[in-house]
Amino acid sequence: MVSPSLAEAHANSAGLVGCRFGELFPSAVIGAMQVNKGGAGQAIERLLGVASGGRGRDFRDGELKTFRCDVDGYPIESIGLLQFGARFDKLLDCEPFEETALFHKLQSLLMLGVYKDGPAAQWKVTSAMRVVTSAESDWFAPIERSYREVVKRVLVELSAGRELSTITEDCLQIRVHDSRPYRPVFSERLQRQVANKQLGFYFPRATVIRMVDEYLTCEMD
Repeated sequence: MVSPSLAEAHANSAGLVGCRFGELFPSAVIGAMQVNKGGAGQAIERLLGVASGGRGRDFRDGELKTFRCDVDGYPIESIGLLQFGARFDKLLDCEPFEETALFHKLQSLLMLGVYKDGPAAQWKVTSAMRVVTSAESDWFAPIERSYREVVKRVLVELSAGRELSTITEDCLQIRVHDSRPYRPVFSERLQRQVANKQLGFYFPRATVIRMVDEYLTCEMD
């Protein structure tokens, strides 16, 4: 199955905005969403042609991110970007941001807000935003700066012998987030556990609010 381009997926996602899930998905899929926290995102992925179980990017040239929002389309939670797992030691290399797996994932994003109120059939997509964070965009500098500051603070925490929890900068955050059974993060280079649960990069809620504000401003122009 050939993945669509982000532009193709963005064009297709425009038809989802304002639609109730009961209009978009069969009842079996709706029922699964009630018991599977990630079910809504997975169903939207299939609708937009994202290959299941893929290890690369969701689209040929970008990523899909869904986020839970309020009735006005503003996020009520952060957005997960990249889990470290066995790749944690790459963070200790202090790579230039443009060479990181995080930058590879973030260069071009399709972000869909989902309002979940009542039964899953009543949930709806509130927005379909295309967000560019590549080197030519206005988002690149603040995200790159946040990345460097996060890495500095990680090194300080580890040098003091502490395990990592939540570190938040202007545009980026790392934090532990996991469901049982927990998957602690182990550093081969340091030969010790560096977090008691899975650890990853996130857009904090405040960053997503700014992205939504930009989207709404453009919609009104």
